[in-house]
Amino acid sequence: MLILQGLKAVINNAGAVLTKLIDSVAKLSWGN
Repeated sequence: MLILQGLKAVINNAGAVLTKLIDSVAKLSWGN
């Protein structure tokens, strides 16, 4: 179960990073 929790954390972390990246790209594309 510990491995599952670690995997969940990694996936959540990757999702957060992806969201930040997409947000940055969106701001660059449509912010100006």
